[in-house]
Amino acid sequence: AKCPNVLVIDAVMPIKNGYETIAEIRNHPQYDRLPVVMLTDLPCGRMDEIVQQHLAWRGRYFVDVCLTKPFNPLELIHFIN
Repeated sequence: AKCPNVLVIDAVMPIKNGYETIAEIRNHPQYDRLPVVMLTDLPCGRMDEIVQQHLAWRGRYFVDVCLTKPFNPLELIHFIN
């Protein structure tokens, strides 16, 4: 099977969150350098806390780009290209 060029994943999902999923994917050597775009919803008033948490996660799970929902589809296309 071919390796995808990029992974676009939501931070919040019903069974496993995006960071847990990325950590699981990173256990496979063929995906260790796969670029990741994380989609997330940063609640107003908690932005600083969540941004700090994201920075910690970014280093741990190797998220390349984090887009806040709602996001501009052109911005997503830009990062994918």
